Amino acid sequence: MTELSADIVGRYANLTQRAAKLRGRTATDRSKALFVVGGASVSLGLAMVLLGYLGASHTIYVFEQIPYLISGGILGGCLVIAGGFCYFAFWLTRLHAEMAGTRASNERIEQLLTTLLEKS
Repeated sequence: MTELSADIVGRYANLTQRAAKLRGRTATDRSKALFVVGGASVSLGLAMVLLGYLGASHTIYVFEQIPYLISGGILGGCLVIAGGFCYFAFWLTRLHAEMAGTRASNERIEQLLTTLLEKS
């Protein structure tokens, strides 16, 4: 019976090691990527809006202003909004990680207090 249980423990350890390799990146890596992508897209979007405004302000003809409005204004605004959503996702990811750490800490404290109260 001990041979069987030792074999099971070894197989379980092997499975655990292989499953850990499948996980890939952690949530922290993804949240950093959201932070970088959000910052880059907001910066690029604001620059496009500014360049679109500068291009459209140098002409009085509407047909010459429309391409600046489309390329600079609308596309830049979309990049700013998308970057804002990336920042929001980054913030939610960090908040969730912080709450999970707090929850685990609270559970450990509750278990410790329960143990102390049972002993006294």
